[in-house]
Amino acid sequence: MMKKSVLLVYDENSICQIIKEAMHDETTEVHDTPSDKDALSLYLKRPYCLVIMAVAPPEIDRTDLIKTMRQAKSTPILVLTPVLSSAQRILLLTIGASVCLEKTNDPSECLLQAQALIQIYTCDDAIRDRRYTLAFGKNLVIDPTYWRVTIHGASLELTRKEFGLLYCLAKHRGQVLTKEQLYRHVWNCEGDINLEATIKSHIRTLRRKLHPRGKDYIESIRGVGYRFNGNACE
Repeated sequence: MMKKSVLLVYDENSICQIIKEAMHDETTEVHDTPSDKDALSLYLKRPYCLVIMAVAPPEIDRTDLIKTMRQAKSTPILVLTPVLSSAQRILLLTIGASVCLEKTNDPSECLLQAQALIQIYTCDDAIRDRRYTLAFGKNLVIDPTYWRVTIHGASLELTRKEFGLLYCLAKHRGQVLTKEQLYRHVWNCEGDINLEATIKSHIRTLRRKLHPRGKDYIESIRGVGYRFNGNACE
């Protein structure tokens, strides 16, 4: 069984160490760092099922980190804070936090909430992994059973990797996927290749095949990755 991975972005509060020790077992591994830069790097490269993050008022640090994480993936983010005002809590939830909990000396509530978020996310992930035909009106239909794409009723000739990229992006419509995520989904392996050049080359070719039909379906999100533009289908 593959271990579940949790990312802990901590501060100096001892409760974070208690949470790490309590969650780390034969089924769950916990990676921890106090650095926002390192946390984002780990988050973009690995398939975490939960992020636990300590933030501090009054200025509410790490808001940029939460926004970027939420834009890149749908992984739940559990935020631990001191006492917050209603406005501060609303801000954190609005920019991407899944749950906000006030830090105490008792980690039991955090652990229970963490387990609930992991369970919801992993169940949703299993559903997301199912392959089914994607139809965007009559303009674009992507059929994974026969590896077939049609635009306005005309078949589009794609390689398997190009089809895999299009299907992966379209299935996660509106979500930004990193180059690492796309490589993991489509190539389904790790290797000593130039990952960035490989993804860029395939995206460029895929766009060239899509663009003559008058639509640009794939958006580049600078510094993060790519997103399928469902509005281009309308």
